[in-house]
Amino acid sequence: MKRANLQAREVAYARGPAWFVEWLEDLYTRVQDDLKAVSLYELVTLTRLYDEGWLPESLAANMAYKMYDALGRDTTGIIDH
Repeated sequence: MKRANLQAREVAYARGPAWFVEWLEDLYTRVQDDLKAVSLYELVTLTRLYDEGWLPESLAANMAYKMYDALGRDTTGIIDH
């Protein structure tokens, strides 16, 4: 995945829920620093955010929430954003 594409996603969703924006920023950092720290599920989720244009923030955040849940990450408070 090209870093420019990931950075474009950050810009497209800059006004999304705070946890979602933080995840994108963290992911961007991990892709730059240590690609092995990025899960395949995260990469698949990222590729699904663009389908003939950026998906609406609410749908994109929902996809990321489902990824968090599937990976066993803490989702406390996310749904109430």
